[in-house]
Amino acid sequence: MSGFFYFNPYLQNHKILNKFIEPENAGEVVFINLKRDISEIFENSFSSSCRRAIRKGEKLGIKVHFNNDNIFLKSFHDIYVNSMERKNARDFFKFPFKFLSDLRDNFYDNFILISVEYKNSIVGGDIFLYKYGRMYYYLGARNPQYPEVNASNRIFYEAIKYGKKLGLHTLDLGGGHESLLRFKKSFSNTTKTKYVLKQIFFENIYNKLCREIGINEENLMGIRSEFFPEYRKEV
Repeated sequence: MSGFFYFNPYLQNHKILNKFIEPENAGEVVFINLKRDISEIFENSFSSSCRRAIRKGEKLGIKVHFNNDNIFLKSFHDIYVNSMERKNARDFFKFPFKFLSDLRDNFYDNFILISVEYKNSIVGGDIFLYKYGRMYYYLGARNPQYPEVNASNRIFYEAIKYGKKLGLHTLDLGGGHESLLRFKKSFSNTTKTKYVLKQIFFENIYNKLCREIGINEENLMGIRSEFFPEYRKEV
């Protein structure tokens, strides 16, 4: 009844359809060339504020863990769920622990959880996936009680070094809303534009599914909707 297609920003394969239909510009993704020397990346790609944040964390004596064991994954999950609760996020985003443990088990050789410890507690972590020469930022969470740690800065820095150690060529930090994108650009100003395509194939079925969750047809926006397909909304 409908389809949502995400094109590869590196292959720019949306251009194949340009003669027939115009995919939607969905913003930028930030990436880092891991083939460069780590000192060059640190000095020339990172912003001055980013470098200061990393050095501040070092002075505080934080510890960095590269560990996928349940004890670290559970700590990360607790921080993540608390973060979603604070943001009043929809249940869709409140992943159960089993989701993360299954993800780790299914992608074991291509999965790394990088955690930051401060004052004997895990205060933040990020999950990265990697394959075919690329490393992708997947999911992150922070304990807001310790902003002075600058966990995000340190974890991204450690992810760069980890990716280089594995011989990968690119770290994809993804995109996001304005403030998140600005933060990611403090590590690199190298970006690609991502494109998506929204299509409704059977309008009558699409409308029926929307009615079943309480959305009247006069309120439907179709492919113009920011959340698509609309019948997957929680109303």
